[in-house]
Amino acid sequence: MKKTIYILFAIATIFSACKKEEGCTDPIATNYNAEAEVDDGSCVYPPSPTFSLEVTGDTLVTENPNSQLTSHLTVTNVGNQSLDVRCKINPIINDSGTEFSFCWGGTCYAEGTLTSGMTATIAAGQTVTFPDTDAHSGYYDTFGVSSTGKAEFCFFDDANPSNETCFTVTFDATGEYIALNNSIE
Repeated sequence: MKKTIYILFAIATIFSACKKEEGCTDPIATNYNAEAEVDDGSCVYPPSPTFSLEVTGDTLVTENPNSQLTSHLTVTNVGNQSLDVRCKINPIINDSGTEFSFCWGGTCYAEGTLTSGMTATIAAGQTVTFPDTDAHSGYYDTFGVSSTGKAEFCFFDDANPSNETCFTVTFDATGEYIALNNSIE
């Protein structure tokens, strides 16, 4: 009888020593356990990023080279809390001798300014659109030179810069689109 008890005890000890630690084995989970050998299905993941800003407007602005081309973008806070929003510009195509500038948050910024110094406070559900004081205006100056420019305007929550929405605008001051549009009428 003692021999049977020893054998059962030895078997139980072997099985308990072989038991692998369970836990979350996915390194991108917030509760990742580096010592877990068996995934027990308990992994918890960070929430997917949601963007609180929606930006709309014209993707193409055409005008003759002697005019300042202007884009007005509409920015809507589709989130559930008020945001202090900044604007930044990323020039994509900028011919020599031409300039981009923009207005946001009640202030206009000269060529070379990439991020607004001022924020526009946008309440949950609020839309900021031209001619609102805080509204966006993007400018492309060609100074009479026939050219095309392209810029990305990005709007982001000052407290959480990864909460960002971008919108690309092409400015055409070549006269080609204008001639084409006039011939269609």
